[in-house]
Amino acid sequence: MSASVDQLAGALGAARAAHEKRPDNLRLESAFHAARAAFLEATLKEREEELRIERRRMAGLRAELARLTRDFKARAAALIRKARPEPRRRGEDLGAPLFERVGE
Repeated sequence: MSASVDQLAGALGAARAAHEKRPDNLRLESAFHAARAAFLEATLKEREEELRIERRRMAGLRAELARLTRDFKARAAALIRKARPEPRRRGEDLGAPLFERVGE
């Protein structure tokens, strides 16, 4: 928690303790609810800031993952092209036959 949220938490604790000692005092109850609202509002702002930072970080990670995926697919395609023999044209001379009848 930030310093302001810590201070608001301390103020909330003090207001709560005062309200619990004298639950019939409306001024103390109002102060307790005001302190609680201020604490919750500060906590909410802090969480929203954390969420904004995390969303920005996740966007960067998604972009990095997309780049790595593109690189991987490009390398895989290059390896596949290199591993496959080039297609032969029809009628291309393939050289001497592999098996020849000897002595005929």
